[in-house]
Amino acid sequence: MLALPERALQRFVVSQPTASAGRTQPLNLVRRRRFQIVKATVAFFCLAALMFMGLRGKQQARRQAVLDDIKAVRDQLQQKLDDEPGSTTNASRSGSSGAQMQPLLGLLDSKLKQFDADYDAKALSRIEDMELRLGWATLANAGQRFSDALRIVTDQDEQGNRDRSQAQIDRLIRIRQIRGDSFYGLHQWQSALERYREVLGLRPNTIVALGRVAECHVALGHTNEAVAAYEKLAWSHNHRGDALLIQGNLDSAIGHYEKSIAIRTRLIEAGGRNELGHELGITHNHCGDAFLILGKLDSAVGQYQKAVELQRRFLQPDDRGELANELAISLHNLGNAFLAQAKTDAALEEYDKAIKLQVPLVDQNGPRESANESANELAKSYNNRGVARRVQGNVPAGLADFENAIRLLTKLQEGSGVSGSATTRTNRSSVQVDVAMSYSEKGLDALMRTRFAEQNGRTDLAVLCATSFKNRGYAYLAQDQTAAAIADFKEAMGIYRKLVDEEGQRDLTLQLAEALSPLAWIYATNPDSPLRDGRVAKDYARRACELSEWKAFRPVEILAAAYAETGHPAEAIQWQEKALQLAPRKYAAEVRSRLELYKSGQPYRSPASK
Repeated sequence: MLALPERALQRFVVSQPTASAGRTQPLNLVRRRRFQIVKATVAFFCLAALMFMGLRGKQQARRQAVLDDIKAVRDQLQQKLDDEPGSTTNASRSGSSGAQMQPLLGLLDSKLKQFDADYDAKALSRIEDMELRLGWATLANAGQRFSDALRIVTDQDEQGNRDRSQAQIDRLIRIRQIRGDSFYGLHQWQSALERYREVLGLRPNTIVALGRVAECHVALGHTNEAVAAYEKLAWSHNHRGDALLIQGNLDSAIGHYEKSIAIRTRLIEAGGRNELGHELGITHNHCGDAFLILGKLDSAVGQYQKAVELQRRFLQPDDRGELANELAISLHNLGNAFLAQAKTDAALEEYDKAIKLQVPLVDQNGPRESANESANELAKSYNNRGVARRVQGNVPAGLADFENAIRLLTKLQEGSGVSGSATTRTNRSSVQVDVAMSYSEKGLDALMRTRFAEQNGRTDLAVLCATSFKNRGYAYLAQDQTAAAIADFKEAMGIYRKLVDEEGQRDLTLQLAEALSPLAWIYATNPDSPLRDGRVAKDYARRACELSEWKAFRPVEILAAAYAETGHPAEAIQWQEKALQLAPRKYAAEVRSRLELYKSGQPYRSPASK
């Protein structure tokens, strides 16, 4: 084998890596460049995809917003159709209702046409397409094009959507109601009846469907079924009115009560269903409650008088049952309305009648719950009659009524398991309005608490008891029995403190402030020095101010008097000036005179009670 010289061998070995590195360097550079190109291309396409998805999302959001707008107008138009007696067949007839319908008809028509022009129907989802067709079908029904509505919303739509999500149930109800309305408008009563029954199967007690079921039965000559449907419709209107009354939606509650009254009155007068008189009387009563809370006193009186008339018509001379209790409640409510109208004599007359009925109901050996309910109602009648007597200036008689109310309420609260709520009425009447009248230094006041009958029974007993203690406290003050008045005001304060601070009854904060105020005033201004305590007066007055958010004139004025009593004239002047800003005009001169007194460095002393 040929041997290479050593120097040549060294040159060969050294030169090999140099040649390899020269070839590797360009190859790596090419690869890096290719990777950068691929990476840039991927980034570009990702960015383009994101931009496309974002653009598409914005388009979908805009389209959904337009659809939501269409749905809102459609629902308004459907509500107008539902509110019409005889609904679909009368919806577009001349008159005020037709005039109210026309703007909605035009608006929905223009929005639907604009949507068709702006968006491709093929791009719509199945749900979007259905919502759009429901809009066209509603428009067709409103325009009395009932056959068109049936073609737009088909049998296939009605049979589909079998899942039971809430959105699907709502959509199925709309589909079947639209088809029911269409058949109804075409006088195809049986087909319409079937659709409305399907609506009730999905959502029982739907008022619109119940009304249409009754009308279809009438058209088909099904007398018994029609009467049963109307009875259920009247109950549903009454129940809906109760719920709205609890929510404070008083005008809508009155509307439902009036519809229930109209149906039951027709059933009694035309159908001889006299057994509905009891229910009708309760509905008149609740309608009167709504008017009373609204301050429409004449309307409240009218409703209560109708309730009394009905209940008297069906009351037997020796009746000591539920109807007698309902009549007593109606008489009591009528007394409340008269008292609010400052018709004290008329109020006393109704309270007397109520108490005459209620006393035997409490004394009878009947079911415990019934006796407890009657005792609760009797206590309210005693308290409110006491206020009426106090307004007349008959303080001793009023004091006796307050004592009777407190005795009954204390016994009820001590009784084991006593709720004080309308236990016997819950099957027939789910709503209760407790009206506790009060008479203080500012005159007549009424505390109204609306609730479902089975709720907060003990709370309402406590509220009425606190009101009676406070009323008796002011009666004691009128007789210069200040120590007894302080004891009663403390009882009222303790009850309200527990309800507000421990049980979270925030709607009673002002009642707690009103219980604290007379105590603070006595401790700050009483001419008898052993009864004064400026420090306690200041604490009570400040809490009353906080509870009333520093917006009530009376607690601020009492705080000023408490500072004057504790020897802080600067603070007394500051708060009396604030009280002057808050004071009603009729109290301005009196408040200003006390301000001058505090500026002279003197505290205020109350005159003896009249």
